[in-house]
Amino acid sequence: MSKTLVILLILSSTLVVTSTADQGLKDSCCQGDITAQIQMTNVQGSVTIDTNTWTLRTNLSTRCATVNISIHEFPVIYGASQDPCDIGHIGQSSLDLSLKGTTQVVVDRNMRYDGRSLFLKTCGLQTCVNLDTGAHRVWKAVVHSFILGQVYFLQPSTPQPITVVMELGLLEEMAALNASLFFSDACQGNNVQLLGSAQVNHQKFAKSRLELNTAEVMPYLVIKYQERWACAELKLIQTKEVSAQFSMKGVEGSFSFKQESPFHPTQLSINLWRLRGLAGQYRIHSLPVRARHHSDQNLCDEGNTGSLWNPLSVSTANNRGGHTSWPIGDLSGRHGTLQGREAFSAVLTDWNLPLFGNNSVTTRSVLILKASGEPWACSTINLEGEVVTALASFRKGVVGKIMFQQATSDPYNDLTVYIELSQASDSISKNHNWHIHEIPLTTESKDCASAGGHFNPYNVSTGGNYSQECKPSNPMRCEAGDYAGRLVPITLLAPFPARYLFTDSLTSLTGPTSIIGRSVVIHESEGRSPRVACANILLQPIFQGRTDLWSGSGNAGGELGASQVSEFTPTVIDVNFNGLSGLAGGFHIHQLPVTAGSDNPCSDQKIRGHFNPFLVNMTSSPAVGNGTDDEYELGDISGRHGSLLNLDNKIAKFRDMNLPLSGPHSALGRSLVIHYVNGSRMHCATFQHQLSSDGEWVRVSAEFSGVIRGRISLSQIVYPNGGSSDTTILVDLQPASPDKNLSWSIRTQDSGGETYNPYEIPNQGGNWSWCGPQVSQHCRVGDLVGKHGPISPRNRLMFTDSNLPLAGDFTVVSRTLALSWDSLELSSMLLPDVSITSLKFQKVTPFDRSALRGAVSAALGVPLWKVTVLPQTTEEDSCLRVQFFVIGFNDTSNLNALQAQESLGPFCTSTLCCPGSKKPSGSNASGISTSIFLIIASLVLSQLLLANRTDEK
Repeated sequence: MSKTLVILLILSSTLVVTSTADQGLKDSCCQGDITAQIQMTNVQGSVTIDTNTWTLRTNLSTRCATVNISIHEFPVIYGASQDPCDIGHIGQSSLDLSLKGTTQVVVDRNMRYDGRSLFLKTCGLQTCVNLDTGAHRVWKAVVHSFILGQVYFLQPSTPQPITVVMELGLLEEMAALNASLFFSDACQGNNVQLLGSAQVNHQKFAKSRLELNTAEVMPYLVIKYQERWACAELKLIQTKEVSAQFSMKGVEGSFSFKQESPFHPTQLSINLWRLRGLAGQYRIHSLPVRARHHSDQNLCDEGNTGSLWNPLSVSTANNRGGHTSWPIGDLSGRHGTLQGREAFSAVLTDWNLPLFGNNSVTTRSVLILKASGEPWACSTINLEGEVVTALASFRKGVVGKIMFQQATSDPYNDLTVYIELSQASDSISKNHNWHIHEIPLTTESKDCASAGGHFNPYNVSTGGNYSQECKPSNPMRCEAGDYAGRLVPITLLAPFPARYLFTDSLTSLTGPTSIIGRSVVIHESEGRSPRVACANILLQPIFQGRTDLWSGSGNAGGELGASQVSEFTPTVIDVNFNGLSGLAGGFHIHQLPVTAGSDNPCSDQKIRGHFNPFLVNMTSSPAVGNGTDDEYELGDISGRHGSLLNLDNKIAKFRDMNLPLSGPHSALGRSLVIHYVNGSRMHCATFQHQLSSDGEWVRVSAEFSGVIRGRISLSQIVYPNGGSSDTTILVDLQPASPDKNLSWSIRTQDSGGETYNPYEIPNQGGNWSWCGPQVSQHCRVGDLVGKHGPISPRNRLMFTDSNLPLAGDFTVVSRTLALSWDSLELSSMLLPDVSITSLKFQKVTPFDRSALRGAVSAALGVPLWKVTVLPQTTEEDSCLRVQFFVIGFNDTSNLNALQAQESLGPFCTSTLCCPGSKKPSGSNASGISTSIFLIIASLVLSQLLLANRTDEK
């Protein structure tokens, strides 16, 4: 049994009631076979109880004459504990037998056997497995009150009756007495049904079992203890399915995992081909496979996938018995190796491969090793079906991310928590507590004190012995937000990130325990309480792209769309082309987007060649459709999935392991080309990042003229919750003098300014080797050379930057983009595609930017998130000049009208400057009613703007 608290509701084959009304249920209970499958070293087979004849039969293949069997009170939770057969987990035995050979014995017909466990010992080996009818339904109720526990309800099949196994504890010091359990139609409902009673106490959680006389569950479980009541909703546990897709190093195939509940073994389906006799072991490692960084990287080494998944610290030198004798991740230890095989296909049953609970293998990685033991091919185990993802991005003090992921369909499903964090400095520190806090940071510049206290929806008391009682083995005594107490404190490394993956069952991304919109706070090392870093938890939209309008000489139509849930999941590509007329050949992602309205838009000069960041030699790639995804250029979609040869239409869906839609090698923002059979270009279209319903583009550019002329354009999608996409940078420059590679950077001011560094990334002793495209958060925002290298002004170039904000507190708007070569420098201000408005106020201390955002939002009738107040202010005598822009808002008459009402605030003279617009000639030029404006603006601006606000503690 897991060290976590568990209460189980299980159907058995005998009822403890004798009323005539219940006789039908009793007679129908568990008719047929109840079986325990045995898989041990040198012992395989089954033990079956036939409830028609009440006989127990053994059908075991074993070299030992004597087999000892006992049947125990509680079922096994697979993969939850190092010694699941301990009596503390499976309870006392109800039946003990010593058998020889194939045996058939009569058993007690008055005992219910379903939902119990069978312990078997022979040849000096032992195992324990659940007795099973093979058709369970399982419900779960989690009790969070003065009584704590989890409740599972198992039913062999409808309409058979239900059994209860409970593990309940008191949160408070109270007398150890019996509690009464009821089904109810609501927490305060009058329609209740008594289930029975169970003892509860404070010092130790009590595990017990009830056998019910009902085959129907009600929506709620209600527990009465003395005169106090606790209530929990029942949720049907859904079968969990996950899979790892392989298309790497010539190896193709999949591992698919399916588990109905924690009380069922996991069904593992393996289909592999092109092994070429080179494979050996296959195993699960602790971390997901990160996206490729560079061409010579081994994605499958321990630095990228972690170590063998062995959370229960099982010795690899054990005398092997049942499946629990091997580490959870040692699949080939339990099932045999792939040695010498060309292909392998099998459906295996595994009793130590959990998809539920803390030891779940979900989002970890499957590795295939060569016979020599060298890591060969690998893939992340991803949830099937729709998934919701959230992200907390850290940029100051601590850099990196925490990603949260959960199945959309079930808020009671486990939450996967993936951590990738490092120090911004060159230090390494240990034992940082980390928690979910109640309050999100209202702006990026707010310090972590404003995050409030820990998220504690169940009002768990933190007094008394909380620090001793809240621990990984006792998670329900922890606040929901106390991840350090319930999981582990974390270590921060430098420069490479510390990586962790946890499975949590007490928080969610939906429902009453949702952490979306809250914040994560990281505290000082060695358990000290000061807050050193924080970030909001933001819902992460799925990365999506779709082809834009087609250009070119052909008559084809249709589109290509693609989506990716996260960097660890395959990209799903949807192709729907028509009108090809048998003229088309391949289709590929090319390096640059299409320039609308240009001459010959599909030419190599305009969009360049195939997108190939890992420098794959196309001449050495396998024939079309005959290789694995990594054996082709990243942009060569038709090489991986088949060409358009001789087709008029093409409708297909592919899973692609080599087409990232985020990060420095993202395909988004580039172009898709359909080629003629001879290789010339038929059509091209920009493969554009798709806006979600609530997102909006921010576009910024710097214009250059003189010895270098042209434009550098930046674009990013921003969202109402404060999230944003990667920033796309398009460089389109032409030199008027000899071609030179240029250094480029974003500066705080025009000439001689410092590299823009709003997140205060330190200079690690002058060593900037940490900074690079793959670790851009270790770079100063303005260090474009560090992130992308120098640029050539004779080539159009495109980069994807995940650390270049175009909106919010740390926007690069109005900063200077500088180009330098030799001793020369050219600079230009980064300006948005909307007006920047400048207001000139009498100087006040402190000046509240948040209040100004609120005032502008109210006055213009635009959402608050669209207003960006620029970071810099200018002091002029006793005046303060403040600038802002509004995303997607270019109504200059309304912007100009902000200065028309002197009652808005303590303006200085010449209050407004709108670049590119004229000041209106009169107060009626605004287009906003003067009276409405006075009411909104004078109340909001005058009060909010001048208020001296203090941060929440």
